[in-house]
Amino acid sequence: MGLVNEAMSKHVTLSYLAGHYGFTLDPPSAGGVTVTALTDDVDQVRPGSLLILPHAQAGDVETAMTRGAYAVVLDGRRDDDHQPFGVPVLYGNPTVDEMGAMSADLAGSPSDYLAVFAVAGSDADETQATVVRVAGFLHMLGNPVAVISAAESRSLERHLPLRHPIHALDVQNTLAICVEDGASAVVISLDDKTLAEGALCSLSVDVLGCVDAGRQGVDTDRLSARLRDRYGFTL
Repeated sequence: MGLVNEAMSKHVTLSYLAGHYGFTLDPPSAGGVTVTALTDDVDQVRPGSLLILPHAQAGDVETAMTRGAYAVVLDGRRDDDHQPFGVPVLYGNPTVDEMGAMSADLAGSPSDYLAVFAVAGSDADETQATVVRVAGFLHMLGNPVAVISAAESRSLERHLPLRHPIHALDVQNTLAICVEDGASAVVISLDDKTLAEGALCSLSVDVLGCVDAGRQGVDTDRLSARLRDRYGFTL
């Protein structure tokens, strides 16, 4: 579950999303509708939201409408016998990678403005402790630093109340907030307590460090490939 909203730098139309990501828009006349938030959680819908519901439950669309959703993404294509909804619908089934790309798109690709450091290790607690030390070192060198870690997520000195493990939408929203706060670097803990699978799709990591590097039996190349596959980042 996730949300892209607080620091979004782009408002996009439904026609752009349909054309760029291969959705079918119903009705086609709704192409000019502009969305200002993206979420896959009905409870986080706010006015202007695009709600992604690949596996919608009964009443979800109605609940989203009452909360102010401007449009929804539903699995499949509209049948001729299907009754129209009260909001525009984008029919499709976005992959995890596409979800990451959409969230980055709506957030204005915030990682383009940050030096992204990632730390991995076999022990999550040790990895998270190392993230804090790396962030402290970067701060000592004069860099405004953000941290994404289950132990402590913050933008500069501001605590970020994230519910870990976070997904791609949360990551992009968090990075956008960090950019808005003036951060120039972010240090991310690569562990399953911090990140959900695919959470770093559409994110390019500039520096990848491994706590276990140099230890006997550790193949850092294989570890790097496994981490890229699990979390979706490029290096």
